[in-house]
Amino acid sequence: MCICTDMKSKCKALEKIESLVAELKLIERWDAAHWEAASRDLGEIMAFQHLRMRRSEILSQLFRLLSALEHPDKAHK
Repeated sequence: MCICTDMKSKCKALEKIESLVAELKLIERWDAAHWEAASRDLGEIMAFQHLRMRRSEILSQLFRLLSALEHPDKAHK
């Protein structure tokens, strides 16, 4: 594999990781505000549940990306 191509894919992976971490931080802030709120309506509860699922998806994607960066020879198997 060409070194340039490998570096580009690593850069894209790192950009994706940064984006996912930023999204995870936003979800954490929303969660903190959600738990501080005295009353919660159905829409907020549904949003909370959706964000829990999204958090799980993000963590899964982060795990795959970090594993691929750490073990590039196993990434395509």
